[in-house]
Amino acid sequence: MKQMLPRLWGNDALRARIGNDICAHRLSHAYILDGRYGMGKHTLALQIAAAQSCLCKDDPNLPLPCGTCKNCQKILEGKSPDVILVSREKGKAQMTVDIIRKIRTDVLTAPNDLDTKVYIIEDAHTMNPQAQNALLLTLEEPPEYVLFLLLCEDAGNMLETIRSRAPIYRLQPLPTETISAYVAQHAPNSKGSAFGETLQQVLMAAEGSIGKALDLLSPKESAPILAAKETVLAFLEAAQEKGEKIPDALNAFGSKRDEVSLRMQTLIKALRDLIAIKKCDPGTVSLCFFTDREQAYAYAMRFSVQELIRWIGAVEAANDSITIYNANVRIVLWEMFRSAGIL
Repeated sequence: MKQMLPRLWGNDALRARIGNDICAHRLSHAYILDGRYGMGKHTLALQIAAAQSCLCKDDPNLPLPCGTCKNCQKILEGKSPDVILVSREKGKAQMTVDIIRKIRTDVLTAPNDLDTKVYIIEDAHTMNPQAQNALLLTLEEPPEYVLFLLLCEDAGNMLETIRSRAPIYRLQPLPTETISAYVAQHAPNSKGSAFGETLQQVLMAAEGSIGKALDLLSPKESAPILAAKETVLAFLEAAQEKGEKIPDALNAFGSKRDEVSLRMQTLIKALRDLIAIKKCDPGTVSLCFFTDREQAYAYAMRFSVQELIRWIGAVEAANDSITIYNANVRIVLWEMFRSAGIL
């Protein structure tokens, strides 16, 4: 079977669907590529651009794109003048209408040496309404040689009129095993890093995103994740034994608002893992915090479901107090422990 869009990891059904559409010449003139940061939107866009212009497209023995023909090499190396990367101005929160107006003028010029002229619009969800409406005018009657690929983290932020003219390709989060395999292949020295023994914790924190996982391979980026893990364990120990462990558990949350919020959100994930283990077959539960299933089971057996549910409520309320109502961090933490029944 012909391998479709091989540089994109996972998302097998999506890759097959797009590849088959390209081979059958059914590709539309515009698509929205939707997915969180680091999930492969840019890789997918380049794979589509290369596949559309691949000179070996019809060879059943080669992948699509082949990656070796002159068109593929130009596109995948970022050297094709017919694949245009569009992004917002540096330091700007929104993509303005002026950028889109330049595109509307540029589309009138035919491709240089490819049959298709591809515009990859990064962070398309940051286009302000004026920019989106300006793009809509081109999407309604585009030249036949143009393909728009709109990369966004939330297609819901795009105008309905845009979404109606650009089908959505949604990338799914990848399993931790897939991300681990990617990291092993593309960052082979990661297991020898300072946090090698906690690599699985870092990979799980990536939440299905290869890009985020690669970021977290930096000790500086992974430090908050590992600190949050220690906070969770300190909370669970204090919840069981109370007494002298409570001050250490309180201090483990820190004092900075963002830091405390991250650790509370991580604690909520851990508590949900424990509830799932209590209520389901422990061997089949998909965990989102614990990397050691035996450790998770041991903690789950220490507490009742009612306790775990009460703690989640207390932590969620505390996190809202800090992030929404800007309450005093120290007071919120004490109230959280009191509401959880630990104090």
